[in-house]
Amino acid sequence: MKKRITTVLLTVALLVTGCSASKVYDNEEMLIKDSDTYSKTMYSQNSFQDGNEEKINIKCGSMEGMYTIWTCTTKEEEELSMTYDFQVTNGTAKLILIQPDDTVITLAEKSSQETDTSSETPENNTETCTLPLKPGQNRIKIVCKDKAKFTIELTISD
Repeated sequence: MKKRITTVLLTVALLVTGCSASKVYDNEEMLIKDSDTYSKTMYSQNSFQDGNEEKINIKCGSMEGMYTIWTCTTKEEEELSMTYDFQVTNGTAKLILIQPDDTVITLAEKSSQETDTSSETPENNTETCTLPLKPGQNRIKIVCKDKAKFTIELTISD
């Protein structure tokens, strides 16, 4: 009997997590939370410092929800540059910046419906944006829905 109750509770917990992960995408109240809510598979992230550049490479087979990929605490306002190549081959995903005052800025948003797979030669899809940082902790999150499959290569520099 105990084993069955544990199994039922675990199943309910997984369903609740999965449901909340899929409802996060456009819910700014949930996006600004410090905690992450996600369901992801085949996820790998490599981050490293190269001089005064921070590089982050992510590959994900399927994700729904939100996950913090970068944080930066500053004492004063500053602007950093972010160069990125963001490809989505299934579902929809976006990169957001959350400032200390809970302002949410969408940095990039991609959908598999926008991807042109007919090209035989890979295009250089590198884009650049500015990260307006405010005093306190600033965060970048990846937010996904519809079982997004994606790759991101980004570089953040002064």
